[in-house]
Amino acid sequence: GLTSIEEANRALGSGFESEDFSTVGGLVFGRLGRAPKVGDEVRLGGHLLRVEEVDGARIARVVARKEST
Repeated sequence: GLTSIEEANRALGSGFESEDFSTVGGLVFGRLGRAPKVGDEVRLGGHLLRVEEVDGARIARVVARKEST
């Protein structure tokens, strides 16, 4: 959730970008367009990002998995 987009890109070899958010949790929140729930999923840049934990309206933990092509 609080991992920066830049740090996630280095770790995953991804190219996530956002002008509005600086964290992966914020990026997922923005893509959802609503308060997150555990189990919500977002597909982005060949990855599946799944909300694993929320703390109020904040995403506390996201698991990212590269999608098979």
